[in-house]
Amino acid sequence: MPMISCFVDVAPQRVGGTIETKPVVTLESITGPEEYYVVVLTTMHGAREGIGSDLTTKGFSRSRDFIEA
Repeated sequence: MPMISCFVDVAPQRVGGTIETKPVVTLESITGPEEYYVVVLTTMHGAREGIGSDLTTKGFSRSRDFIEA
């Protein structure tokens, strides 16, 4: 099981905080899969899929590099 590096969220009130000591960040701050294993955590309708698509565009692979929770 990979170590979780951060959580991605689009809610401004959560970005900058932490979950289980891991930072909650914006998608724009994520560089590439060699640095991060990402858990996409959002309840905003359609945001999870959009973030997953953007991560894939950045070279991330679902399950190997990120999951959508």
